[in-house]
Amino acid sequence: MVSIAFDVPLHQSHMLSDSEVDEFKQRIKALLDKENAVIVAHYYTDDAIQELAEETGGFVSDSLEMARFGAGCDTDTLI
Repeated sequence: MVSIAFDVPLHQSHMLSDSEVDEFKQRIKALLDKENAVIVAHYYTDDAIQELAEETGGFVSDSLEMARFGAGCDTDTLI
């Protein structure tokens, strides 16, 4: 058995400012509208994604309810 060690540099997450979050949300909302798309999010996704899904006509639930929502959805794209 061969074992190889790697030095992996620490990654520091970049926290978005409130204005950056607002800018991204507006861009995403515009793209969802343009592409006739909605976000379908599971309960375990980040709160920001769940909020965006709900704000834009998407859906947040468990897997079974997400599938039901998707089956009855009249948009062109589910994300």
